[in-house]
Amino acid sequence: MAQERPVRVERRLAAILAADVVGYSRLMHRDEEDTHARLTSLLTEAVHPAIAEHRGRIVKNTGDGFLAEFPSAVEAVRGAVQFQTRIKEITIDELGDTRIALRVGINIGDVIVEPHDIFGDGVNIAARLEGIAEPGGICIASSAYDQIRGKVGVQFADLGEQNLKNIACPIRSYAVVWETPSQATRASTASTSPTILGHGSEPVSHVRQRKYPFGPFRIVRSHEETGLIGHSAVKETAARRAMHLLANIKSGPNTVLGMMFLLAAVGALAVGLIGYWTTWKPARTELVHASTAPRTPTGSVIKPTHSQGPIVLILPLINNTGDPRYDAVASILTEHIGASIGKFSSLRVIERSLAEPMTTTEYGQLARKTSAQYVIGGSLRGSAKGMAISIQLSDALAASSVWSRNFEVGSEIISSTSLQDELAGQAATLIAAYPGAIATAEYKRVQAKPTGELSSYECIIQGVLAGTVGTPAAVIRARECLDRVTREESANATAWAVLAGVMLNQRSFGFGLPQDEARSIDKRLYLNEAILKASLRAAELAPDDSFVRFRLAIGYFANCQTDLLQYEAERAIALNPYDAYAIGSLGLSLAFSGHWDAGAAMAEKALGLMGASAPSLWWYAPAKRHWSRGEHQEAYETFRRGYVEGLWLSHLNMAYALASLDRLDEAKAHVTKLLKLEPEFSIREANSFFRTYCLEPSFREKMASALRKAGLPEE
Repeated sequence: MAQERPVRVERRLAAILAADVVGYSRLMHRDEEDTHARLTSLLTEAVHPAIAEHRGRIVKNTGDGFLAEFPSAVEAVRGAVQFQTRIKEITIDELGDTRIALRVGINIGDVIVEPHDIFGDGVNIAARLEGIAEPGGICIASSAYDQIRGKVGVQFADLGEQNLKNIACPIRSYAVVWETPSQATRASTASTSPTILGHGSEPVSHVRQRKYPFGPFRIVRSHEETGLIGHSAVKETAARRAMHLLANIKSGPNTVLGMMFLLAAVGALAVGLIGYWTTWKPARTELVHASTAPRTPTGSVIKPTHSQGPIVLILPLINNTGDPRYDAVASILTEHIGASIGKFSSLRVIERSLAEPMTTTEYGQLARKTSAQYVIGGSLRGSAKGMAISIQLSDALAASSVWSRNFEVGSEIISSTSLQDELAGQAATLIAAYPGAIATAEYKRVQAKPTGELSSYECIIQGVLAGTVGTPAAVIRARECLDRVTREESANATAWAVLAGVMLNQRSFGFGLPQDEARSIDKRLYLNEAILKASLRAAELAPDDSFVRFRLAIGYFANCQTDLLQYEAERAIALNPYDAYAIGSLGLSLAFSGHWDAGAAMAEKALGLMGASAPSLWWYAPAKRHWSRGEHQEAYETFRRGYVEGLWLSHLNMAYALASLDRLDEAKAHVTKLLKLEPEFSIREANSFFRTYCLEPSFREKMASALRKAGLPEE
């Protein structure tokens, strides 16, 4: 029988253009309908005609931006200049804080082509260049600049080599500069040579201000400022139904907690929740710091800082099946795992090609040579179901295994790109997410280290794992550490995002607060504002970081701003479709906010993907959905799947579920267990608790009635 040929991945060289709206979150928060209408008008009048005229196509829309491809760099730059100029003309009379402006990044690269998307480093570089462009500006890579030299009539500023997040090598970058709108108008058709600012007679020896369509342009000396350039404002948009999220989720995990799903925002696992509300050892912690997070003045330059996490060396998966058709699968999975891990911003990824398998000693030598702390490898072999893919994470320094997982798949993985993406994303999440295998190992590694000596990355790990550990000491240590980091590194986006989660933990369970606040959730609600401000600060600094967007969604949920929660949930998942912990938490938050079907479906997807390692509290989303609809038997059975004997919340849920089935003796037995764990708990406290998690009044009233039948005290 003729052997099947390996499936070929379609690739082509393209000019990639990435664009997004500056300050989308701020604009939408000010006036959703007006912003949406004005943006739609600008896209129709300026962007779409320019792209079509220059033979481009929009590959996909991202809500607050879009990705486009062109047949050449010349067409891409001309199209971008044309629509940027037209937008300037349309919005010239608008006030600065309400004006809509785009940032654009352009790169030339080899891309993987699918019907409704394109992938590859070329796309990632274009997106990162967009992030360093000024409002109304265009930033291009040297690969694109080399192609347009002498062919477009605009000036360029040489920005030097830029270190872009998750891009291995520095990228020499150039920014379009024009002195007047009329000059820019001519650029779309002119063919005169561009002026290269920063070369020859105009050396880049200091930072200079230049006129720029939507604000000051800064020519930056590369050896002085190699971080991000330009103001990145918070993005948020009009509410979209969360069910739309599922269309782009091939599998997803998450972390949440019923009421505690807030804890999910902290990456809480079920075991970590058992310790909550069982110990009250208040310790006064300064809470003003986060509520007064510094805001960057309009028009100033934000240069985010990044906590440097471990270096991860990714080795090629080895095809041990004996079937050459799987060589391509091994190669694609290796590439996709590396790309997916790269989305977790604190980790630094190195990929290595190997001519042949290596011994354990050789692995260790390679890890030392690359300064890698962790090594990822694996193999493909035949199995009863078709194929088993084994992936392992090892500690390079200790030469020991940290984590491993076997994935059983059929032969359809040869041709199924969606299955390949799903498997690679699942593995990357289990390894690199907050909290994943690397974060857990790093947390254990520094437990003996004094809090004041922890690095910013180590402080972030303390915050991420505080909820999973589930003790007052862990939360207080994380809060103290993150307060210091955000003071010393005020532009550290991840630190602000994790701090928001720690404060959410404190709001939920009272750790580190005075005795009266620790015992009453109503007295902790002042933290809501601080949680949201910290989340907004993180998103202002790193608008394209999926973890940051996820934490911003949770910040909106903490304040029951459900429309903005919906948008940020979509944004976070679009940026990283396989962050299971985020998807699980967002599923709970959406369900509790009244979007029962969408939220429960997301939580169930997360449960299916994570299997036995999934937090049991994710079951609360489908369980409460059943109960809210009067499906009491289904609710009881689903609550049972998330039951934890030592967790007071499990007994509360079982009490009202059983009371609704008129199984009052069993319901009262759970109330007895609840009061043993929380002696002062009451119907009033239950109502307050679930109100903070945005559960609608009808749900809380029905719950209170059932709890009365079960014998829980009123006050």
